[in-house]
Amino acid sequence: MNEPLWLGLDLGTGSAKAAIVSPAGTVLAEASAGYEVLSRAPGWAETEPVSWWQAVCRCTRELPAPLRARVPSIGLSGQMHGVVLTAVDGQAVRPALLWPDQRAGAELGAYHDVHRERLANPLTPGMMGPLLLWLARHEPGALARARWALLPKDWLRWQMVGTAASDPSDVSGSLLSTPDGEWDMDLICDLGLGPHLFPPVRASADAAGTLRRDAADALGLPAGVTVATGAADTAAAAFGSGLVEPGMAQLSVGSGAQIIVMQRDCPAKTPQLNAYRAVVGAGGPGWYVMAAMQNAGTALEWVRALFDLSWEQFHEQAFGVDRRLSQALFLPYLNGERTPWMDAQARGAWVGLARSDDRPRLLHAALRGVAFALRAGLDVLRGGGHAVTALRLAGGGAAHPAWRQLLADVLGCPLWPSEVPNASARGAALLGALAAGLLDPAALPPVAALSGPVVQPAPDHQADHEADYARFRASYLALHPIR
Repeated sequence: MNEPLWLGLDLGTGSAKAAIVSPAGTVLAEASAGYEVLSRAPGWAETEPVSWWQAVCRCTRELPAPLRARVPSIGLSGQMHGVVLTAVDGQAVRPALLWPDQRAGAELGAYHDVHRERLANPLTPGMMGPLLLWLARHEPGALARARWALLPKDWLRWQMVGTAASDPSDVSGSLLSTPDGEWDMDLICDLGLGPHLFPPVRASADAAGTLRRDAADALGLPAGVTVATGAADTAAAAFGSGLVEPGMAQLSVGSGAQIIVMQRDCPAKTPQLNAYRAVVGAGGPGWYVMAAMQNAGTALEWVRALFDLSWEQFHEQAFGVDRRLSQALFLPYLNGERTPWMDAQARGAWVGLARSDDRPRLLHAALRGVAFALRAGLDVLRGGGHAVTALRLAGGGAAHPAWRQLLADVLGCPLWPSEVPNASARGAALLGALAAGLLDPAALPPVAALSGPVVQPAPDHQADHEADYARFRASYLALHPIR
């Protein structure tokens, strides 16, 4: 008899991923499908949620039918923050507002000192609370038509089971919650938002319902499959990567980049770091502290498109130059920045240019600029008492060997590449199995071996990088008044 398999769905910023995982923890099949992030005005970031559902259906149906027929459980992972105004029938009232969206900067002023003191996280425009305040001010009609204010993966789950819910790992990133990841109804009322908008909070590994017949037909799955509540993508990726002990640390490089350190207890509040709930209901650490950098893959993709290069050409040219012959620096802040600057208006620049700085040198400067931005985040973690001496490396944005070496050199610590390229989808699949009673939290399947050798920092590069990192920080501070 064929053993049951587990399906994990990950709703990213620009694409959805589906992965089927065996009880041994091995990813047997995976697929992805993209969708557009719209910017109808400077600093805005939106997506039509129906495109999420269409992409999820496409990539799920791309998985082999014999494997799909053996799926009794689904787990969900999704991009954090943002908001989807949702009508009573589960349809989006307007396009979803996403985490890179900067329009709600003025609404941060609605959070008074008494509110800020009770929050576990610094104020950021792209989180649910400020975005809802912006909608209340600028689109009150849309807000009035909404039955629910949902986070992205929670809207996706509604399409599957027809009921609304969220989980602590996602709610804790809303700027509307207690540190435990429950809705703070006193704060919500103080801000003038309707408490009825916010769905019940359930553990990440709880069953949220079963797959409806119409959704099953669209996905190419059996009806009645158990659907887990799921988790925020960073929490799901940590779980899927095997970060199940306090103190374990990981760098994930994708559209943005995050450095997380797992914590047994709720971390002390730090103005430049985020503290979120980990997956709930699966054992392991209860929280993680995170340095969140908004400009990694998005900045490099902008540079790649600007010069009309393939990624292979980008890396070949960037790493074929002697960087010591150039003083060019790149500030990658195309989407504002969170850690360490907490500056929604931060902007990017190439600085220190000379006539000799050709395209390959500008490409290399762009990679170093992103690496320096990540180093600035790591420094805040270390300064906050988190002794990060090595990092697991995850995400699809740091696969090139020379790029990995540059990151290790700039960060000054070994990198352990992960064998889990779609860790969020794998973590989601494990949550689905837990929700269906197919997996014991005390017997999680092991993570596969590393995908490559440990990348050690090269000591002979340290002095040059340290000097240019100091110039990088000075350049941001010097340009800060220029907007």
